[in-house]
Amino acid sequence: MHHGATPLGHHVATDTIDTDDATPARAAGRCGVLLVGPLPDGPIVGGIANGIRLLLASRVAAETSMRLFNTARAADPSRSWVRKIAYQSATTLRFLWTVVSLRPRVVHVKSASYVNFYQSALYAFLARVLGRRVMLQLHGGDFRDFYDGASGLRKRIIRTALARADRVVALSDSWATYFTGVSGVSPVAVVPNALVTSEYRNAVANRARFRIPADRTAVLFVGTGSARSDDDKGFAELCAATARARLRHPELLLVVAGIAGESAARLNAVGAEGDGWTDVGVVAASEKASLYRSVDVFALPSRFENMPNTLLEAMAAGLPSIVTAVGAVPEMVEDGVTALLVPVGDADALTARLERLAADTDLRRRIGVAAADVAAARFDLATLEASLLGEYRRLGGELSDAGTS
Repeated sequence: MHHGATPLGHHVATDTIDTDDATPARAAGRCGVLLVGPLPDGPIVGGIANGIRLLLASRVAAETSMRLFNTARAADPSRSWVRKIAYQSATTLRFLWTVVSLRPRVVHVKSASYVNFYQSALYAFLARVLGRRVMLQLHGGDFRDFYDGASGLRKRIIRTALARADRVVALSDSWATYFTGVSGVSPVAVVPNALVTSEYRNAVANRARFRIPADRTAVLFVGTGSARSDDDKGFAELCAATARARLRHPELLLVVAGIAGESAARLNAVGAEGDGWTDVGVVAASEKASLYRSVDVFALPSRFENMPNTLLEAMAAGLPSIVTAVGAVPEMVEDGVTALLVPVGDADALTARLERLAADTDLRRRIGVAAADVAAARFDLATLEASLLGEYRRLGGELSDAGTS
């Protein structure tokens, strides 16, 4: 579990309340905002966790006396249902005690889909019962599949959970429209993902560190640590397309970071290690911006997304991206201007886009510059801070004197 500082080494002005702590309310004083979500130890690969890391290091955290109720837990497929139920029961009791002790004005719950949504909905419900104002922020790019595949009873539970929150928050306009249609909640607020764009734009490339030869056109794929999720990100199609594109452009080199061990077999189609591909492993947060600056193209041919942080990072670093038009991606980029779009699962189109960027250095530069400009203008952390502070104040009033109600 996480204890007090982010992996990037940023100072965090807030305390974290870990779900395994015996005294979850150990943080001194009360808080204006209790943030509920995962912040695991070690490298961060999930979008929600990355957003939490940034938020805890922001001025928003300081101005609202924010605390984190950390829901991170290491995956263990062998864990029995008895242990799962016991753990969730204990965690729920710790959450109740935390809310009673800290008396936050706003409880901000970050939610994905499937089991995580039901857990998040439970926290939101309990916070409301205890008289707190609740913001439920939805991140799952697979939420449509989750909802469409739910039984009638579960759909009612999902709709009720959304309707009972004081504020539902989406990451983009299209997702806000979707959640309004599902729940009837209106308006659904929009607070996009964001990052410190200058950290990426000003990072220094270091090809030697990542074993990327200077004469190669490097295409970056950022994995998830899960073979299933890597495939959902289009890894299989990317490997096949890269192999085909290399027949005409042998200078292409697929650079993979953080892929699951089971995903490595996909790389056999691309060629030999060091010739067709190189694996840089899980990259520390402090080196991530340098990695983006050390490659030439970013690829994310996902089957579904919400608002991918990796695409934001690539844009901020000035990379041309090849991405599928899923989730909020069409709202983030313009085809041919700030990225190249491909249909989901279309290896032929992906091959053609790889060949196009490999052959045209000037096109790569133009798209990368335009993408960096858009990232700085629309997705910088300052934009997130202003939007989120506005939403918190609409729910809980002035939060700088938190804990008086």
